[in-house]
Amino acid sequence: MEKFILLITSFILIACNGEKKKENKSVSIFISNSNYNCDLEKGIFKIPAINFVDTLHLNSDEKNKILNAFYKYHIDTLNGDKHVAPEKPIMPDFSDEIKISIAHQEKLRLKISSQLENSNLNKVQRDIFEFRNQLYDVLNKNSGFKKCMNIVKSNYKNFPPGL
Repeated sequence: MEKFILLITSFILIACNGEKKKENKSVSIFISNSNYNCDLEKGIFKIPAINFVDTLHLNSDEKNKILNAFYKYHIDTLNGDKHVAPEKPIMPDFSDEIKISIAHQEKLRLKISSQLENSNLNKVQRDIFEFRNQLYDVLNKNSGFKKCMNIVKSNYKNFPPGL
């Protein structure tokens, strides 16, 4: 009986140690829409229409929250171009495009409508939607991003609600 318990305990320990850990590869995120471009890896925020450029600094906690959302919503499993939009969009649609590169190779482009509601989405679309929301939750608490967004809002009359 003792050998059986030892065998079971050993099996559990080996199974736990054998779990796949997320590879800590360099994940780069670039956000763009009709109003601005934001390169989170380089820390550059641009508003092309008014030739505005500023730097953006994310602390390690903010970077970790973004990376955790990246894995929590399974964005690491997606490839190519993914479009998430309502069935009947109202024009104009202010879409965000989020480009994701891993180890300096572009892996994914997410095109996400500003008119989305979480209720009519499938699992992949909902994960993309929630990732975008969590990304903006982190960024909107960053003082540098807030400052840049205030400049965007003061220069555009037709800025999408909620941002």
